[in-house]
Amino acid sequence: MDINAQPWLLWFKDLPEHPSIRRGNIAGNAIDDESPADDYILKVGRPELSDPPAPPVRLLSWLEKGWQEVNGAIKVIPQKQEKIAAKTIRFDEDPIRERLYTEWTEKWEKWLETKGSENAEGSNNKPAPPAELIPWLTADWQTSEHIIQTKKTLLEPEKIIAIHFEDNPERPRLLNEWSPKLQAWVHKERPARQAMAIFTKLYDLYSRLERESEQVELVLGDGLLDWTDSLAGSLNHPILRPIVSLIYVGTRKRSCR
Repeated sequence: MDINAQPWLLWFKDLPEHPSIRRGNIAGNAIDDESPADDYILKVGRPELSDPPAPPVRLLSWLEKGWQEVNGAIKVIPQKQEKIAAKTIRFDEDPIRERLYTEWTEKWEKWLETKGSENAEGSNNKPAPPAELIPWLTADWQTSEHIIQTKKTLLEPEKIIAIHFEDNPERPRLLNEWSPKLQAWVHKERPARQAMAIFTKLYDLYSRLERESEQVELVLGDGLLDWTDSLAGSLNHPILRPIVSLIYVGTRKRSCR
Protein backbone atom coordinates (compact mmCIF):
# COMPACT_ATOMS: atom_id res chain seq x y z
CA MET A 1 0.00 0.00 0.00
CA ASP A 2 1.42 3.35 -1.06
CA ILE A 3 0.30 6.66 0.44
CA ASN A 4 0.77 8.35 -2.95
CA ALA A 5 -2.04 6.18 -4.34
CA GLN A 6 -4.60 7.96 -2.15
CA PRO A 7 -7.00 10.34 -3.99
CA TRP A 8 -6.07 13.30 -1.76
CA LEU A 9 -2.94 14.05 0.24
CA LEU A 10 -1.54 17.00 2.18
CA TRP A 11 1.78 16.89 4.03
CA PHE A 12 2.16 19.20 7.02
CA LYS A 13 5.83 19.62 6.16
CA ASP A 14 4.81 21.26 2.88
CA LEU A 15 2.69 23.96 4.52
CA PRO A 16 4.12 27.44 3.88
CA GLU A 17 4.89 29.86 6.67
CA HIS A 18 2.12 32.46 6.52
CA PRO A 19 -0.16 34.16 9.10
CA SER A 20 -3.24 32.65 7.43
CA ILE A 21 -2.04 29.11 8.26
CA ARG A 22 -2.12 28.04 11.90
CA ARG A 23 -1.12 24.62 13.22
CA GLY A 24 -2.98 23.49 16.30
CA ASN A 25 -1.29 22.12 19.40
CA ILE A 26 -2.25 18.46 19.82
CA ALA A 27 -1.96 17.00 23.32
CA GLY A 28 0.70 14.34 23.58
CA ASN A 29 2.80 15.53 20.65
CA ALA A 30 5.72 16.20 22.98
CA ILE A 31 6.45 14.78 26.43
CA ASP A 32 7.60 18.11 27.89
CA ASP A 33 4.81 20.13 26.25
CA GLU A 34 2.50 21.31 29.04
CA SER A 35 0.55 23.83 26.95
CA PRO A 36 -3.17 23.08 26.59
CA ALA A 37 -4.33 21.32 23.45
CA ASP A 38 -6.19 23.29 20.81
CA ASP A 39 -9.59 22.28 19.50
CA TYR A 40 -8.26 22.18 15.95
CA ILE A 41 -5.45 20.53 14.04
CA LEU A 42 -5.09 23.07 11.25
CA LYS A 43 -6.70 26.40 10.43
CA VAL A 44 -6.33 27.95 7.00
CA GLY A 45 -7.79 31.35 6.19
CA ARG A 46 -8.06 33.07 2.84
CA PRO A 47 -4.89 35.16 2.51
CA GLU A 48 -4.89 38.69 1.19
CA LEU A 49 -3.28 38.79 -2.26
CA SER A 50 -1.81 41.83 -3.98
CA ASP A 51 -0.93 42.77 -7.53
CA PRO A 52 2.69 43.24 -8.61
CA PRO A 53 4.04 46.77 -9.07
CA ALA A 54 3.37 47.83 -12.64
CA PRO A 55 6.43 48.42 -14.81
CA PRO A 56 6.96 51.81 -16.46
CA VAL A 57 4.86 52.24 -19.58
CA ARG A 58 7.96 52.64 -21.76
CA LEU A 59 9.25 49.30 -20.48
CA LEU A 60 6.07 47.21 -20.68
CA SER A 61 6.27 46.23 -24.37
CA TRP A 62 9.87 45.03 -23.88
CA LEU A 63 9.03 42.50 -21.14
CA GLU A 64 8.37 38.86 -21.93
CA LYS A 65 5.28 37.22 -20.42
CA GLY A 66 5.54 35.82 -16.90
CA TRP A 67 6.92 38.76 -14.95
CA GLN A 68 3.55 39.06 -13.12
CA GLU A 69 3.93 35.59 -11.57
CA VAL A 70 5.64 35.05 -8.21
CA ASN A 71 7.59 32.16 -9.73
CA GLY A 72 8.29 34.02 -12.95
CA ALA A 73 11.34 35.98 -13.99
CA ILE A 74 12.08 39.32 -15.58
CA LYS A 75 13.15 38.64 -19.16
CA VAL A 76 13.70 41.45 -21.62
CA ILE A 77 13.11 41.14 -25.35
CA PRO A 78 16.60 41.95 -26.71
CA GLN A 79 15.46 43.12 -30.15
CA LYS A 80 12.23 44.06 -31.86
CA GLN A 81 11.32 44.86 -35.44
CA GLU A 82 9.37 48.03 -36.00
CA LYS A 83 7.50 48.93 -39.17
CA ILE A 84 7.92 52.53 -40.25
CA ALA A 85 5.01 53.66 -42.41
CA ALA A 86 5.58 55.44 -45.70
CA LYS A 87 5.64 59.21 -45.35
CA THR A 88 6.21 62.38 -47.36
CA ILE A 89 9.24 64.44 -46.41
CA ARG A 90 10.12 67.96 -47.53
CA PHE A 91 13.52 68.95 -48.84
CA ASP A 92 13.67 72.07 -46.67
CA GLU A 93 12.98 70.10 -43.48
CA ASP A 94 16.67 69.31 -43.17
CA PRO A 95 19.03 72.33 -43.16
CA ILE A 96 21.96 70.01 -43.82
CA ARG A 97 20.44 69.03 -47.18
CA GLU A 98 20.02 72.67 -48.10
CA ARG A 99 23.63 73.44 -47.18
CA LEU A 100 24.93 70.48 -49.19
CA TYR A 101 22.88 71.57 -52.20
CA THR A 102 24.19 75.14 -51.97
CA GLU A 103 27.79 73.98 -51.77
CA TRP A 104 27.32 71.59 -54.70
CA THR A 105 25.61 74.15 -56.98
CA GLU A 106 28.46 76.59 -56.34
CA LYS A 107 30.91 73.96 -57.59
CA TRP A 108 28.57 73.24 -60.51
CA GLU A 109 28.47 76.92 -61.53
CA LYS A 110 32.27 77.11 -61.50
CA TRP A 111 32.39 73.99 -63.64
CA LEU A 112 29.96 75.54 -66.15
CA GLU A 113 32.18 78.65 -66.39
CA THR A 114 35.29 76.63 -67.14
CA LYS A 115 33.62 73.90 -69.22
CA GLY A 116 35.30 73.56 -72.60
CA SER A 117 38.31 75.65 -71.64
CA GLU A 118 41.48 73.94 -72.73
CA ASN A 119 43.52 75.74 -70.09
CA ALA A 120 41.24 74.83 -67.20
CA GLU A 121 42.57 71.76 -65.47
CA GLY A 122 39.80 69.20 -64.86
CA SER A 123 37.19 71.33 -66.62
CA ASN A 124 35.54 68.25 -68.13
CA ASN A 125 35.02 66.58 -64.75
CA LYS A 126 31.57 67.39 -63.45
CA PRO A 127 31.35 67.85 -59.68
CA ALA A 128 29.42 64.89 -58.32
CA PRO A 129 26.61 65.70 -55.88
CA PRO A 130 26.70 64.28 -52.35
CA ALA A 131 25.03 60.87 -52.16
CA GLU A 132 22.36 62.30 -49.85
CA LEU A 133 21.19 64.66 -52.64
CA ILE A 134 20.92 62.22 -55.55
CA PRO A 135 17.34 61.02 -54.74
CA TRP A 136 16.24 64.67 -54.60
CA LEU A 137 17.59 65.78 -58.01
CA THR A 138 15.05 66.37 -60.78
CA ALA A 139 17.37 65.21 -63.57
CA ASP A 140 20.42 63.06 -64.19
CA TRP A 141 23.38 65.18 -63.14
CA GLN A 142 25.74 63.12 -65.31
CA THR A 143 23.99 64.12 -68.57
CA SER A 144 22.67 67.57 -67.71
CA GLU A 145 24.47 70.72 -68.83
CA HIS A 146 22.52 72.99 -66.50
CA ILE A 147 22.14 73.48 -62.79
CA ILE A 148 19.76 70.80 -61.55
CA GLN A 149 16.90 71.74 -59.27
CA THR A 150 15.71 69.59 -56.37
CA LYS A 151 12.31 68.07 -55.74
CA LYS A 152 10.27 69.82 -53.07
CA THR A 153 8.98 66.58 -51.56
CA LEU A 154 9.94 62.94 -51.62
CA LEU A 155 7.93 59.84 -50.66
CA GLU A 156 9.89 57.73 -48.21
CA PRO A 157 8.71 54.10 -48.62
CA GLU A 158 7.61 51.84 -45.79
CA LYS A 159 10.49 50.09 -44.08
CA ILE A 160 11.21 47.69 -41.22
CA ILE A 161 14.01 48.50 -38.82
CA ALA A 162 15.57 46.54 -35.94
CA ILE A 163 15.47 48.20 -32.52
CA HIS A 164 17.62 46.91 -29.66
CA PHE A 165 16.67 47.27 -26.02
CA GLU A 166 19.91 49.09 -25.22
CA ASP A 167 19.49 51.57 -28.08
CA ASN A 168 17.68 53.87 -25.67
CA PRO A 169 19.66 54.24 -22.39
CA GLU A 170 16.45 55.17 -20.60
CA ARG A 171 15.11 51.61 -20.91
CA PRO A 172 17.94 49.92 -18.93
CA ARG A 173 17.70 52.69 -16.35
CA LEU A 174 13.95 52.15 -15.91
CA LEU A 175 14.51 48.39 -15.65
CA ASN A 176 17.11 48.83 -12.90
CA GLU A 177 14.75 51.09 -10.95
CA TRP A 178 11.70 48.81 -11.27
CA SER A 179 13.33 45.36 -10.77
CA PRO A 180 14.02 45.76 -6.99
CA LYS A 181 10.38 46.78 -6.44
CA LEU A 182 9.16 43.62 -8.18
CA GLN A 183 11.61 41.40 -6.27
CA ALA A 184 10.41 42.88 -2.96
CA TRP A 185 6.82 42.09 -3.97
CA VAL A 186 7.76 38.51 -4.92
CA HIS A 187 9.47 37.96 -1.56
CA LYS A 188 6.34 39.09 0.29
CA GLU A 189 3.72 37.66 -2.06
CA ARG A 190 5.07 34.13 -2.67
CA PRO A 191 4.05 32.77 0.79
CA ALA A 192 0.59 34.32 0.35
CA ARG A 193 0.13 32.63 -3.04
CA GLN A 194 1.29 29.32 -1.57
CA ALA A 195 -1.19 29.75 1.30
CA MET A 196 -3.96 30.47 -1.21
CA ALA A 197 -3.14 27.21 -3.01
CA ILE A 198 -3.54 25.34 0.30
CA PHE A 199 -6.82 27.14 1.02
CA THR A 200 -8.17 26.27 -2.44
CA LYS A 201 -7.09 22.64 -2.06
CA LEU A 202 -8.88 22.34 1.29
CA TYR A 203 -11.99 24.10 0.03
CA ASP A 204 -12.18 21.74 -2.97
CA LEU A 205 -11.87 18.81 -0.57
CA TYR A 206 -14.60 20.29 1.63
CA SER A 207 -16.94 20.46 -1.38
CA ARG A 208 -16.15 16.86 -2.28
CA LEU A 209 -16.79 15.64 1.27
CA GLU A 210 -20.15 17.40 1.18
CA ARG A 211 -21.08 15.61 -2.05
CA GLU A 212 -19.59 12.19 -1.28
CA SER A 213 -19.76 11.93 2.50
CA GLU A 214 -20.59 8.21 2.35
CA GLN A 215 -17.73 7.32 0.00
CA VAL A 216 -14.92 9.63 1.16
CA GLU A 217 -13.49 10.29 4.61
CA LEU A 218 -10.64 12.43 5.90
CA VAL A 219 -8.12 10.90 8.29
CA LEU A 220 -4.99 12.21 9.97
CA GLY A 221 -1.71 10.38 9.72
CA ASP A 222 0.85 10.52 12.53
CA GLY A 223 4.18 9.00 11.57
CA LEU A 224 5.04 6.97 8.48
CA LEU A 225 5.36 3.19 8.30
CA ASP A 226 7.80 2.09 5.62
CA TRP A 227 8.08 -1.71 5.53
CA THR A 228 9.07 -4.21 2.86
CA ASP A 229 8.60 -7.98 2.84
CA SER A 230 9.82 -10.28 0.11
CA LEU A 231 6.52 -12.16 0.10
CA ALA A 232 3.91 -9.63 1.19
CA GLY A 233 5.37 -6.71 -0.74
CA SER A 234 5.98 -3.18 0.49
CA LEU A 235 4.07 -0.80 2.73
CA ASN A 236 4.56 2.96 2.72
CA HIS A 237 1.69 4.55 4.59
CA PRO A 238 1.08 6.87 7.56
CA ILE A 239 -0.05 5.49 10.88
CA LEU A 240 -3.66 6.62 10.90
CA ARG A 241 -5.37 8.46 13.72
CA PRO A 242 -9.16 8.85 14.07
CA ILE A 243 -11.26 10.41 11.33
CA VAL A 244 -11.17 14.21 11.39
CA SER A 245 -13.71 16.79 10.26
CA LEU A 246 -13.22 19.61 7.81
CA ILE A 247 -15.26 22.67 8.78
CA TYR A 248 -15.81 25.63 6.50
CA VAL A 249 -16.41 28.94 8.26
CA GLY A 250 -18.26 31.08 5.73
CA THR A 251 -17.32 34.53 6.97
CA ARG A 252 -16.08 37.43 4.90
CA LYS A 253 -12.56 36.13 5.38
CA ARG A 254 -13.26 32.50 4.64
CA SER A 255 -11.31 29.79 6.39
CA CYS A 256 -11.15 26.01 6.46
CA ARG A 257 -10.24 24.15 9.59
